[in-house]
Amino acid sequence: MKRLLTSKEVKELFGIKSDTTLIKMENEGYLKYKLRIGNKKMYCPVYIAKKLGQ
Repeated sequence: MKRLLTSKEVKELFGIKSDTTLIKMENEGYLKYKLRIGNKKMYCPVYIAKKLGQ
């Protein structure tokens, strides 16, 4: 199983600097996080790669 990505790593991959922009992308349905660990959102690397077109 691949390691899940943090929101910081996802922001770096998309070239986003703001947490607000990442949250907006989630609210608009463009991104989905896999699960929350404590107060941290974790993202599936396969899903993120598909969104990036890789």
